[in-house]
Amino acid sequence: FFSRKRWSSKIFRERYGINGGVVIWPAVFFQEVDRFYAIEIFREVYSIAPDITLVVIGDGEYLGEVKTKASSMGLKNILFVGAVPHEEIPNYYASADAGLLPLRNNHYDACKGPIKLFEYMAMELPVIATDVGEPREMINKSNCGILIPFNSPEKAALMIVELFKSNEKMSELGQNGRSYLENHQSIEMLSERFSRIFYRSLGKTCVR
Repeated sequence: FFSRKRWSSKIFRERYGINGGVVIWPAVFFQEVDRFYAIEIFREVYSIAPDITLVVIGDGEYLGEVKTKASSMGLKNILFVGAVPHEEIPNYYASADAGLLPLRNNHYDACKGPIKLFEYMAMELPVIATDVGEPREMINKSNCGILIPFNSPEKAALMIVELFKSNEKMSELGQNGRSYLENHQSIEMLSERFSRIFYRSLGKTCVR
């Protein structure tokens, strides 16, 4: 379902007039979601590469705080599009150049398994993630993106800008992500793995 070949890649250019690079950040903004670090990073990005835009997708009780933070900094490289119908989300992914996962450096976020990670990978988007939890493990395993620091928006911004300098590198990372899912994370493979664990726990042999 999440395949670039199935969806339009023109939504940001045609609907919002964005012609530069796009980093997408879909989220439901509730208490346990980062609200400020991504904005601080893109303040630094704006100072060195204003043509890279952060597109924020989603809603939630704390979205107002995120908007206020961006507005107070006078940033023109952050676009808030609000909640998007589920059926349109793949078009947004297909139109982006990279996906952001700014998990926080705490035990709660270290236990998360964000579905966005696998959606990004399936859509061949390089993953830009903080160095925590499942995104860290997956990026290290598959070489599908970059790990940015938790507490240095300046360094994180430099890493993002450097990534966007090479279309070839971004394409390679994106393809690595999709290939990893195809080779290691298919429903068939995971079902087979689960069945072996299940039958082993019962002391029985799995017969196919």
